[in-house]
Amino acid sequence: MFKTKDEAGRAKIYKEIDEANGRASAFAVPNEFDRFYRSIGAEGLNAFTSDEQTVYVVSVPANRLEAWAEVESERFKNPVFRLFQTEIETVYEEKNRSMDNAERILNDEVENRLYKKHPYGQQPTLGSVEHLKNPSLAKMYAFYDRWYAPNNMAIALSGDFDRAKTLELIKKNFETWTPHPLPALPKWELPKPKGHETYEVKYEAEQKVALAWPTVAHSHPDADALEVMDMIVDNSAAGILNLRLNQAQKVKASGSYPSMRNDAGSWHAWALPKKGQTPEEAESLLLEAIEALKAGDFSAEDVAAVITNFELNEKARIESNEARVGMMTASFISVEPWERTTGRLDRMRKITKADVVRVANQYLSSDRITVYRRDAKPEIPKISKPAFTHIAIDPSRESAFMKEVLAIPA
Repeated sequence: MFKTKDEAGRAKIYKEIDEANGRASAFAVPNEFDRFYRSIGAEGLNAFTSDEQTVYVVSVPANRLEAWAEVESERFKNPVFRLFQTEIETVYEEKNRSMDNAERILNDEVENRLYKKHPYGQQPTLGSVEHLKNPSLAKMYAFYDRWYAPNNMAIALSGDFDRAKTLELIKKNFETWTPHPLPALPKWELPKPKGHETYEVKYEAEQKVALAWPTVAHSHPDADALEVMDMIVDNSAAGILNLRLNQAQKVKASGSYPSMRNDAGSWHAWALPKKGQTPEEAESLLLEAIEALKAGDFSAEDVAAVITNFELNEKARIESNEARVGMMTASFISVEPWERTTGRLDRMRKITKADVVRVANQYLSSDRITVYRRDAKPEIPKISKPAFTHIAIDPSRESAFMKEVLAIPA
């Protein structure tokens, strides 16, 4: 399929996939994985993928961890990718929605221009239109063989469970999964903007301007100071943009956010022009506010206040299992020592006004990306979903394996 660009050829292969999936449905039990988790009282079953991670999540009752370990180890050690077409249809629909979304169109253009030679900007998570027209089951298996290995995986658990018994369960179920060497990651080029680069996108919606500057990767010593800098600019209440632009009603709305990943980082500011205002005029107001930041037009007390607020929110947030698991996952994906992850608040408490002014002047230079979203009709490609045959699902069917794991005592 992935080698075929002829539409008739694609249709023939889709028909073959459809027929094969129909035959497979006689052996597979559709939706059994979901039904298993519902049967043991689990919640929040989901998965997501992003630039540097693929994450599988579920909340499981502590007394059903044995069944969880049995099923998850089997899933990752010996996956069988049946019902391929249903996932193709889902991804097609997600891609179509993303290409018809005002914010996604703008943000994708910013990333594309900011990371001209890096997958952050050149390889969207959902894939390109051409990629999705040519799905390959063989390439999916090759990806699994390359990256799905126990030495490239972490299990993050948080909750009220017996630690020693749970570790023994994990060892028992996962230790037969054989590790293998991982491919070396490429070193991508990260050319910076040459002066002020401007671009446009079109969408029939309110106009918007987005600015972006390259900064640093999450592991850089300046990452924490840049985080505090962002909170000085926009904390939804008393930041420089909140007071000077939003409350003063100089624009309809404005804000900022940092983005720091494994290989690189960036800082973003945006504004919605008010009626009668152009995106360029809103951009000028953003730049005036940023110049005030660089000039240190805020107090040391402001810095202390945003750090204290951050600390209060962070301590409240990590009261949840989801947040604690998220911290562990981020530490693993970022290849960051756990001590550094948990030491973040201590480091932030030491950040001063001078640190904020320094990073603002160092990183927010005239070398930046600006993308204007114009209120105009765009040309949006559409991916037509293949005409796959509906597969009937019999909820009363159960595989022998499901019966076996459901019989494990709670």
